[in-house]
Amino acid sequence: MNFIPQEPFNPGIIEYDEKRHEQIQRFKEAVERAKFLNKSEKRNWTLLGYLLTNQQLLKAERLIISEDLRRLKIKKELEVIKPKPKRNG
Repeated sequence: MNFIPQEPFNPGIIEYDEKRHEQIQRFKEAVERAKFLNKSEKRNWTLLGYLLTNQQLLKAERLIISEDLRRLKIKKELEVIKPKPKRNG
């Protein structure tokens, strides 16, 4: 089998216009606001954003936002059922 060296193909940056720039900015902002990601994960998600196509970028942004909202909803539900501390006095 013969191997041919070739340049890696990056489908995410075929065309970098104003629309693409805005999508990447929105994605990066969603990643920065995500409370469930640590610093390293946020960096990895941000780097991934540059590799994704426009449709994948939109889906990833929605995925991050929906996961953050899901966790926030669960946190609020847990706060409601959390026992309140008794006060002395």
